[in-house]
Order: sequence, then C-alpha cells, then structure tokens
Amino acid sequence: MAQTTPCPNAGKNQGCTCPHTSCARHGACCQCIAYHLPQKQLPQCYVKAGM
Repeated sequence: MAQTTPCPNAGKNQGCTCPHTSCARHGACCQCIAYHLPQKQLPQCYVKAGM
C-alpha cells in the first residue's frame, strides 16, 4: 500500500476559491481533488469565475 502524506493545504482556507464554503473539504485541496477526479469532475477551484 502506498504511503500518503498529509495535505499541505488542510485547514488553510485563505485563498481557497471554491464557493462551497460549507463543504468539509473546503481549503483542503488534496482531499477535494481526490474526491472529484474519480468522478471525472473538476473541483470549483479549477473553474474560472464567470464560466
């Protein structure tokens, strides 16, 4: 089993551009990306504003 390292952004909400502030993964980029990519989705932080 691969060893994982803690997400360096966990708990650092400053700079998180996702509008879903009530999400448990808000500000934890690694967790957010790991959640969305298997579903073939891009997290909101990857989507440009106004699109």
